[in-house]
Amino acid sequence: MHNINPNKHYLKPVGLKRHKEKINSIPEETGVYQFSNVLGNVIYVGKSINLKKRVSGYFNFNFTERHSRTLRLIRDIEEISWEVTNSELLALLREDELIKKHWPEYNVKQKEFLKYIYLTFTDDKFPKLQIVIPDHKFHQKNIFGPFKDSYYLENFLKILYELFPLRTCKDFTEKRTCIKYDIGQCAGPCREGITEKEYYCIVQNVVVFLFGSDPASLHKLEQKMSKHSAGLEFEKAQDLKRKIGIYHFYSKRQKFIKRFRERILMVNEKGRYQNAFLFKHGKLVFHQRKNIDFNTFDVSTIPLLNAGTGPEYNWRIIDRANVVYSWINNKKSEKEFHYII
Repeated sequence: MHNINPNKHYLKPVGLKRHKEKINSIPEETGVYQFSNVLGNVIYVGKSINLKKRVSGYFNFNFTERHSRTLRLIRDIEEISWEVTNSELLALLREDELIKKHWPEYNVKQKEFLKYIYLTFTDDKFPKLQIVIPDHKFHQKNIFGPFKDSYYLENFLKILYELFPLRTCKDFTEKRTCIKYDIGQCAGPCREGITEKEYYCIVQNVVVFLFGSDPASLHKLEQKMSKHSAGLEFEKAQDLKRKIGIYHFYSKRQKFIKRFRERILMVNEKGRYQNAFLFKHGKLVFHQRKNIDFNTFDVSTIPLLNAGTGPEYNWRIIDRANVVYSWINNKKSEKEFHYII
Protein backbone atom coordinates (compact mmCIF):
# COMPACT_ATOMS: atom_id res chain seq x y z
CA MET A 1 0.00 0.00 0.00
CA HIS A 2 1.41 3.37 -1.05
CA ASN A 3 1.85 6.12 1.52
CA ILE A 4 0.47 9.13 -0.37
CA ASN A 5 1.19 12.61 1.00
CA PRO A 6 -1.74 14.87 -0.04
CA ASN A 7 0.43 17.97 0.49
CA LYS A 8 3.36 16.95 -1.71
CA HIS A 9 2.34 19.24 -4.58
CA TYR A 10 2.85 22.31 -2.38
CA LEU A 11 6.20 23.93 -1.87
CA LYS A 12 7.25 23.89 1.77
CA PRO A 13 6.74 27.41 3.15
CA VAL A 14 9.91 29.22 4.21
CA GLY A 15 8.06 31.94 6.11
CA LEU A 16 9.68 31.33 9.50
CA LYS A 17 13.09 32.57 8.35
CA ARG A 18 11.60 35.48 6.42
CA HIS A 19 9.33 36.61 9.27
CA LYS A 20 11.58 35.66 12.20
CA GLU A 21 12.47 39.22 13.22
CA LYS A 22 8.84 40.35 13.17
CA ILE A 23 7.66 37.27 15.09
CA ASN A 24 10.27 37.87 17.78
CA SER A 25 8.86 41.36 18.31
CA ILE A 26 5.26 40.14 18.90
CA PRO A 27 4.30 40.43 22.59
CA GLU A 28 2.92 37.55 24.64
CA GLU A 29 -0.33 39.44 25.17
CA THR A 30 -4.01 39.01 24.31
CA GLY A 31 -5.13 40.52 21.03
CA VAL A 32 -5.80 40.07 17.33
CA TYR A 33 -3.42 39.46 14.43
CA GLN A 34 -3.68 39.92 10.67
CA PHE A 35 -1.87 38.30 7.76
CA SER A 36 -1.66 40.20 4.46
CA ASN A 37 -0.49 39.07 1.04
CA VAL A 38 1.91 40.70 -1.42
CA LEU A 39 -0.93 42.92 -2.73
CA GLY A 40 -1.61 44.27 0.75
CA ASN A 41 -4.93 42.43 1.08
CA VAL A 42 -5.79 41.01 4.49
CA ILE A 43 -6.06 37.24 3.97
CA TYR A 44 -6.56 36.07 7.57
CA VAL A 45 -7.64 37.56 10.91
CA GLY A 46 -7.28 35.68 14.20
CA LYS A 47 -7.29 36.20 17.95
CA SER A 48 -5.31 34.73 20.82
CA ILE A 49 -4.62 35.16 24.51
CA ASN A 50 -0.92 34.83 23.58
CA LEU A 51 -0.21 36.53 20.25
CA LYS A 52 3.44 35.50 19.99
CA LYS A 53 2.74 31.83 20.69
CA ARG A 54 -0.17 31.69 18.25
CA VAL A 55 1.54 33.47 15.34
CA SER A 56 4.84 31.60 15.69
CA GLY A 57 2.85 28.37 15.79
CA TYR A 58 1.94 28.84 12.12
CA PHE A 59 5.59 28.47 11.16
CA ASN A 60 6.82 25.91 13.70
CA PHE A 61 5.24 22.70 12.49
CA ASN A 62 5.68 19.28 10.96
CA PHE A 63 5.20 19.92 7.25
CA THR A 64 3.60 16.56 6.50
CA GLU A 65 0.92 16.98 9.19
CA ARG A 66 -0.45 20.34 8.06
CA HIS A 67 -3.61 20.72 5.97
CA SER A 68 -3.05 21.93 2.41
CA ARG A 69 -5.16 25.06 3.01
CA THR A 70 -2.97 26.05 5.99
CA LEU A 71 0.14 25.57 3.87
CA ARG A 72 -1.31 27.83 1.18
CA LEU A 73 -2.08 30.48 3.81
CA ILE A 74 1.47 30.40 5.19
CA ARG A 75 2.90 30.56 1.67
CA ASP A 76 0.82 33.69 0.92
CA ILE A 77 1.77 35.64 4.07
CA GLU A 78 3.76 38.73 3.13
CA GLU A 79 3.06 40.96 6.15
CA ILE A 80 2.11 40.30 9.80
CA SER A 81 0.42 42.88 12.02
CA TRP A 82 -1.26 42.74 15.41
CA GLU A 83 -3.18 44.72 18.01
CA VAL A 84 -2.95 44.17 21.77
CA THR A 85 -6.40 44.35 23.40
CA ASN A 86 -5.59 43.33 27.00
CA SER A 87 -8.84 41.35 27.10
CA GLU A 88 -10.30 38.24 25.48
CA LEU A 89 -13.67 39.94 24.95
CA LEU A 90 -12.09 42.95 23.24
CA ALA A 91 -10.14 40.53 21.04
CA LEU A 92 -13.37 38.71 20.10
CA LEU A 93 -15.13 41.98 19.27
CA ARG A 94 -12.17 43.34 17.31
CA GLU A 95 -11.80 40.08 15.38
CA ASP A 96 -15.49 40.23 14.48
CA GLU A 97 -15.13 43.83 13.25
CA LEU A 98 -12.04 43.09 11.16
CA ILE A 99 -13.51 40.00 9.53
CA LYS A 100 -16.64 41.93 8.54
CA LYS A 101 -14.44 44.75 7.22
CA HIS A 102 -12.07 42.65 5.11
CA TRP A 103 -13.82 39.25 4.60
CA PRO A 104 -10.40 37.55 4.48
CA GLU A 105 -9.89 34.70 2.04
CA TYR A 106 -8.73 32.18 4.62
CA ASN A 107 -11.26 32.88 7.41
CA VAL A 108 -13.41 29.96 6.30
CA LYS A 109 -15.25 29.30 9.58
CA GLN A 110 -15.71 32.96 10.47
CA LYS A 111 -17.02 33.74 6.98
CA GLU A 112 -20.06 31.74 7.99
CA PHE A 113 -21.19 35.10 9.40
CA LEU A 114 -22.18 35.78 5.79
CA LYS A 115 -24.74 33.02 6.15
CA TYR A 116 -26.31 34.65 9.19
CA ILE A 117 -29.94 35.33 8.41
CA TYR A 118 -32.49 37.51 10.14
CA LEU A 119 -36.24 37.95 10.24
CA THR A 120 -38.09 41.17 9.62
CA PHE A 121 -41.53 42.28 8.45
CA THR A 122 -42.40 43.44 4.96
CA ASP A 123 -43.56 47.03 4.61
CA ASP A 124 -47.09 46.62 3.31
CA LYS A 125 -50.71 46.74 4.43
CA PHE A 126 -50.72 43.22 5.89
CA PRO A 127 -47.04 42.55 6.74
CA LYS A 128 -45.53 39.09 6.47
CA LEU A 129 -42.25 37.79 7.81
CA GLN A 130 -39.34 37.66 5.43
CA ILE A 131 -35.86 36.17 5.75
CA VAL A 132 -33.07 38.65 5.00
CA ILE A 133 -29.30 38.70 4.77
CA PRO A 134 -28.35 42.26 5.78
CA ASP A 135 -25.79 44.47 4.11
CA HIS A 136 -24.74 48.09 4.52
CA LYS A 137 -28.01 49.28 2.97
CA PHE A 138 -30.09 47.24 5.37
CA HIS A 139 -31.32 49.21 8.37
CA GLN A 140 -34.87 48.14 9.24
CA LYS A 141 -35.88 49.05 12.77
CA ASN A 142 -37.03 45.61 13.87
CA ILE A 143 -34.85 42.70 12.83
CA PHE A 144 -34.64 39.47 14.76
CA GLY A 145 -31.86 36.92 14.95
CA PRO A 146 -29.22 36.09 14.03
CA PHE A 147 -30.10 32.61 12.82
CA LYS A 148 -27.13 30.58 11.65
CA ASP A 149 -28.84 27.25 11.19
CA SER A 150 -31.59 27.19 8.53
CA TYR A 151 -32.93 23.92 9.98
CA TYR A 152 -33.37 25.60 13.37
CA LEU A 153 -35.06 28.62 11.74
CA GLU A 154 -37.43 26.33 9.84
CA ASN A 155 -38.51 24.66 13.09
CA PHE A 156 -38.77 28.02 14.83
CA LEU A 157 -41.09 29.36 12.13
CA LYS A 158 -43.31 26.28 12.43
CA ILE A 159 -43.83 27.17 16.09
CA LEU A 160 -44.53 30.80 15.25
CA TYR A 161 -47.09 30.03 12.54
CA GLU A 162 -48.77 27.50 14.82
CA LEU A 163 -49.35 30.25 17.38
CA PHE A 164 -50.04 33.26 15.15
CA PRO A 165 -52.19 33.37 11.97
CA LEU A 166 -49.78 35.48 9.91
CA ARG A 167 -50.06 35.37 6.17
CA THR A 168 -47.31 33.59 4.24
CA CYS A 169 -48.60 34.17 0.68
CA LYS A 170 -46.81 36.37 -1.83
CA ASP A 171 -49.86 38.47 -2.73
CA PHE A 172 -52.68 39.09 -0.24
CA THR A 173 -54.72 41.06 -2.82
CA GLU A 174 -55.35 38.00 -4.95
CA LYS A 175 -58.54 36.29 -3.81
CA ARG A 176 -58.18 32.55 -4.06
CA THR A 177 -58.63 29.31 -2.14
CA CYS A 178 -56.47 29.40 0.99
CA ILE A 179 -55.99 26.13 2.84
CA LYS A 180 -54.25 27.82 5.76
CA TYR A 181 -57.23 30.15 6.18
CA ASP A 182 -59.62 27.20 6.07
CA ILE A 183 -57.75 25.37 8.86
CA GLY A 184 -57.30 28.52 10.98
CA GLN A 185 -53.55 29.06 10.40
CA CYS A 186 -53.93 32.34 8.50
CA ALA A 187 -56.05 35.39 9.31
CA GLY A 188 -57.04 35.54 5.63
CA PRO A 189 -56.52 39.13 4.45
CA CYS A 190 -56.95 37.85 0.88
CA ARG A 191 -60.41 36.58 1.88
CA GLU A 192 -61.25 39.82 3.72
CA GLY A 193 -61.34 37.77 6.92
CA ILE A 194 -59.63 40.43 9.02
CA THR A 195 -59.30 44.22 9.16
CA GLU A 196 -55.99 46.04 8.90
CA LYS A 197 -56.27 47.12 12.55
CA GLU A 198 -56.96 43.56 13.75
CA TYR A 199 -54.06 42.22 11.72
CA TYR A 200 -51.78 44.90 13.17
CA CYS A 201 -52.54 43.55 16.66
CA ILE A 202 -51.39 40.10 15.53
CA VAL A 203 -48.15 41.58 14.16
CA GLN A 204 -47.51 43.36 17.47
CA ASN A 205 -47.98 40.07 19.34
CA VAL A 206 -45.50 38.41 16.98
CA VAL A 207 -42.99 41.20 17.65
CA VAL A 208 -43.26 40.49 21.39
CA PHE A 209 -42.76 36.79 20.65
CA LEU A 210 -39.71 37.50 18.47
CA PHE A 211 -38.18 39.66 21.18
CA GLY A 212 -38.30 36.55 23.40
CA SER A 213 -40.85 37.91 25.87
CA ASP A 214 -44.10 36.03 25.39
CA PRO A 215 -44.98 33.76 28.36
CA ALA A 216 -48.63 33.62 27.26
CA SER A 217 -47.84 31.85 23.98
CA LEU A 218 -45.41 29.55 25.74
CA HIS A 219 -48.12 28.71 28.26
CA LYS A 220 -50.40 27.68 25.39
CA LEU A 221 -47.81 25.19 24.18
CA GLU A 222 -47.30 23.84 27.71
CA GLN A 223 -51.06 23.38 28.14
CA LYS A 224 -51.30 21.51 24.83
CA MET A 225 -48.33 19.34 25.85
CA SER A 226 -50.01 18.44 29.16
CA LYS A 227 -53.24 17.65 27.33
CA HIS A 228 -51.47 15.29 24.93
CA SER A 229 -49.63 13.59 27.81
CA ALA A 230 -52.87 13.08 29.71
CA GLY A 231 -54.42 11.57 26.59
CA LEU A 232 -51.43 9.22 26.18
CA GLU A 233 -50.48 10.95 22.94
CA PHE A 234 -46.82 10.81 23.80
CA GLU A 235 -45.41 11.52 20.33
CA LYS A 236 -47.40 14.75 20.10
CA ALA A 237 -46.40 15.67 23.66
CA GLN A 238 -42.73 15.02 22.84
CA ASP A 239 -42.98 17.17 19.71
CA LEU A 240 -44.36 20.08 21.75
CA LYS A 241 -41.64 19.60 24.37
CA ARG A 242 -39.07 19.93 21.58
CA LYS A 243 -40.76 23.10 20.32
CA ILE A 244 -40.79 24.60 23.83
CA GLY A 245 -37.06 23.85 24.09
CA ILE A 246 -36.39 25.60 20.77
CA TYR A 247 -38.23 28.71 21.95
CA HIS A 248 -36.49 28.69 25.34
CA PHE A 249 -33.10 28.61 23.58
CA TYR A 250 -34.12 31.44 21.26
CA SER A 251 -35.88 33.48 23.97
CA LYS A 252 -32.94 33.51 26.37
CA ARG A 253 -30.55 34.91 23.78
CA GLN A 254 -33.07 37.29 22.21
CA LYS A 255 -33.98 38.88 25.55
CA PHE A 256 -30.28 39.49 26.16
CA ILE A 257 -29.89 41.08 22.71
CA LYS A 258 -32.90 43.34 23.27
CA ARG A 259 -31.60 44.55 26.64
CA PHE A 260 -28.10 44.94 25.21
CA ARG A 261 -29.48 47.28 22.54
CA GLU A 262 -31.68 49.34 24.86
CA ARG A 263 -29.93 49.52 28.23
CA ILE A 264 -26.57 49.80 29.95
CA LEU A 265 -24.71 46.54 30.56
CA MET A 266 -21.81 46.25 33.00
CA VAL A 267 -19.69 43.10 33.06
CA ASN A 268 -16.93 42.05 35.46
CA GLU A 269 -14.49 39.40 34.27
CA LYS A 270 -13.05 37.47 37.21
CA GLY A 271 -10.49 34.69 37.45
CA ARG A 272 -7.12 35.12 35.75
CA TYR A 273 -8.06 38.38 34.04
CA GLN A 274 -9.56 41.30 35.93
CA ASN A 275 -11.51 43.38 33.42
CA ALA A 276 -14.63 45.50 33.56
CA PHE A 277 -16.74 46.53 30.57
CA LEU A 278 -19.59 48.97 30.15
CA PHE A 279 -21.83 48.89 27.07
CA LYS A 280 -24.45 51.54 26.38
CA HIS A 281 -27.13 50.92 23.74
CA GLY A 282 -24.97 48.26 22.12
CA LYS A 283 -21.70 50.21 22.05
CA LEU A 284 -18.65 49.71 24.24
CA VAL A 285 -18.18 52.98 26.13
CA PHE A 286 -15.81 51.98 28.95
CA HIS A 287 -13.16 49.38 29.76
CA GLN A 288 -10.70 49.09 32.62
CA ARG A 289 -8.36 46.34 33.81
CA LYS A 290 -9.94 45.92 37.21
CA ASN A 291 -13.44 45.07 38.38
CA ILE A 292 -16.28 47.51 39.03
CA ASP A 293 -18.30 47.67 42.22
CA PHE A 294 -21.82 47.65 40.79
CA ASN A 295 -23.26 49.13 43.98
CA THR A 296 -21.13 52.29 43.98
CA PHE A 297 -20.27 52.80 40.32
CA ASP A 298 -21.64 56.06 38.91
CA VAL A 299 -22.47 55.53 35.24
CA SER A 300 -23.11 59.23 34.64
CA THR A 301 -19.41 60.04 35.17
CA ILE A 302 -18.19 57.76 32.36
CA PRO A 303 -17.01 59.46 29.16
CA LEU A 304 -18.36 57.83 26.01
CA LEU A 305 -15.14 56.19 24.81
CA ASN A 306 -15.28 54.66 21.31
CA ALA A 307 -19.02 55.30 21.24
CA GLY A 308 -19.06 57.29 18.04
CA THR A 309 -21.69 59.83 17.15
CA GLY A 310 -23.37 58.49 14.03
CA PRO A 311 -26.11 55.87 13.75
CA GLU A 312 -25.16 52.21 13.56
CA TYR A 313 -26.85 49.40 11.67
CA ASN A 314 -29.10 47.29 13.86
CA TRP A 315 -27.66 44.06 12.52
CA ARG A 316 -24.15 45.18 13.52
CA ILE A 317 -25.33 45.76 17.10
CA ILE A 318 -27.13 42.40 17.09
CA ASP A 319 -23.96 40.61 15.94
CA ARG A 320 -21.96 42.39 18.66
CA ALA A 321 -24.57 41.38 21.24
CA ASN A 322 -24.29 37.80 20.02
CA VAL A 323 -20.50 37.85 20.57
CA VAL A 324 -20.91 39.25 24.10
CA TYR A 325 -23.70 36.78 24.91
CA SER A 326 -21.59 33.80 23.79
CA TRP A 327 -18.59 35.07 25.77
CA ILE A 328 -20.63 35.56 28.95
CA ASN A 329 -22.11 32.07 28.69
CA ASN A 330 -18.69 30.52 28.17
CA LYS A 331 -17.37 29.86 31.69
CA LYS A 332 -20.14 32.01 33.13
CA SER A 333 -18.86 31.42 36.70
CA GLU A 334 -15.84 33.60 35.88
CA LYS A 335 -18.00 36.59 34.95
CA GLU A 336 -20.77 38.62 36.51
CA PHE A 337 -22.99 41.04 34.67
CA HIS A 338 -25.55 43.60 35.63
CA TYR A 339 -28.12 45.67 33.74
CA ILE A 340 -29.05 49.26 34.50
CA ILE A 341 -32.23 50.71 33.01
